[in-house]
Amino acid sequence: MSPRRTTPWPAGTPCWLDLVTPDLDAAKTFYAATLGWDYGPGDPEFGGYCLAEVDGAPAAGLAPARPGMTPAWTLYVATDDVDATASAITAAGGTVQGGVMDLGPTGRMVVANDPMGAQFAAWEAGEHIGSGVHSE
Repeated sequence: MSPRRTTPWPAGTPCWLDLVTPDLDAAKTFYAATLGWDYGPGDPEFGGYCLAEVDGAPAAGLAPARPGMTPAWTLYVATDDVDATASAITAAGGTVQGGVMDLGPTGRMVVANDPMGAQFAAWEAGEHIGSGVHSE
């Protein structure tokens, strides 16, 4: 069995990643074959976003791209205070995309770009801590 994590990741630690893709079924097939991922059902409330799992623990998220979206992986970094992180991003010359998003009991997040334009996100855990497997 894979090493597990059941508590929130320390601030500053990569804790989650997700993929936006124009062909969700093809991405699922590819990552199942290459990484052994299984998938939960897509959630219509979140546009079909689904969880990839390893031994029943969440490993990553996959979502169908909406029109105009570029296929991409996004890395999430854990934070204890996503509002403070969003402020620190802009103070350091980065940009915040659309503001902090509250996802109910799941957690809170912000998607941002560093000063060179690279996209990343910050995650403040609620019921979802991020990846439940590690060292794979």
